Amino acid sequence: MNTNNNNNESAFMKLAPKRRNFVECYFACEMNATQAAAKAGYSRRSARTQAEFLMKNPAVRAAIEEKRQEFARKNDVTPDWVVANAKKVVIRCMQEEPVYDKNGNPTGEYRFDSAGAVSALRILAKFLGMERSTIEHQSTGGLGIILNLKGNQP
Repeated sequence: MNTNNNNNESAFMKLAPKRRNFVECYFACEMNATQAAAKAGYSRRSARTQAEFLMKNPAVRAAIEEKRQEFARKNDVTPDWVVANAKKVVIRCMQEEPVYDKNGNPTGEYRFDSAGAVSALRILAKFLGMERSTIEHQSTGGLGIILNLKGNQP
């Protein structure tokens, strides 16, 4: 009789070593599964296919979620914290700042950090489920347009 109880073992530790490496690389590669697969030792040629396969695997998904929650817990990051701070970034980045000439005089022009604002807004949109990779538009003339931003077939 096996007295070793593996039920308490983490989802991450239940994975084969190469899959554990993929999970670690997934976060190191900013959650890009294809890059993570290549970095984890899967063939660069098949990295995309392997990434799709791994991301559909329930055990891998459970390990990713486990690691995500572990990170959030260790760093005291909650959804409320993310939203509150992303809002602060948007507000700060949208503040107009005067442009000065080389003598330190205001030019009458103003600038703001549009890249920072857009990045924070993307975080908020993704969090709220508002970020879409496919945009559809139907006109009254019968012409329909589908813009797929990921390059996959809709």
